[in-house]
Amino acid sequence: YLFKTIPSDVDIARGLVRYLLSQNVKSLAMVSEAGDFQQLNAQALEDAAKAAGLKITIRENVAATGTDFAAVIRKVKEGNPDTVMLNLAGATGEFFKAFETSAWKIPVGGRVDLAAAMAGVSKEFVAGGGLANLTSIAVFTPALNAKPVQDFVAAYRERTGLAPTQRSFFVYEAVYLAADAIRRAGKDTPDAIEKALKSTKMVSALGGTYALDDHNHAHTPLFIMGLKDGKPAVVATE
Repeated sequence: YLFKTIPSDVDIARGLVRYLLSQNVKSLAMVSEAGDFQQLNAQALEDAAKAAGLKITIRENVAATGTDFAAVIRKVKEGNPDTVMLNLAGATGEFFKAFETSAWKIPVGGRVDLAAAMAGVSKEFVAGGGLANLTSIAVFTPALNAKPVQDFVAAYRERTGLAPTQRSFFVYEAVYLAADAIRRAGKDTPDAIEKALKSTKMVSALGGTYALDDHNHAHTPLFIMGLKDGKPAVVATE
């Protein structure tokens, strides 16, 4: 049995807030879709934003289908936020379709499926820079220009014909993390492996190490993604 070594939602939210602060953001609006995953991420972001002294102008929760996003955008716009943070899933395309129609020029970010966002708008909108201020925080990206990551991406594509996701990458590194713990422990009993994992300093291909904090959380880098020439690219690292 193997585990995924992804950073926690709290870590991701704090990383996103650090990026917002670096961009001199003072206030944000939140639009979040129904569903446990989206709502838990939204709560983590709200907590991190308030702890950093950021003003939340509105937290708007929407249904996965059938939402009038034109009305949502008008409502959100009333608070005059510096940025809009999204936690959407199936509603991503519909939000950006309405966003294009609204002609609102405001940075949009959060945890955004960039491909779904692009699919929701016209090619002319993208070409005209309509998504130039779109960002998304990621725990892994196959676009990261680091040789260990690119070697993994190439091998994964050759084996599966697909680009790896964060799930495939973090379980891949978990294999090495477990093997490293067993080597250092000198045996493969559960107690010995657990003890060795808690003292690990194994380097991640993403940068940093898997050294655990007091809550047994590892803290690998986080990546702020944007669009360059119509393709996802890393624009900042947290």
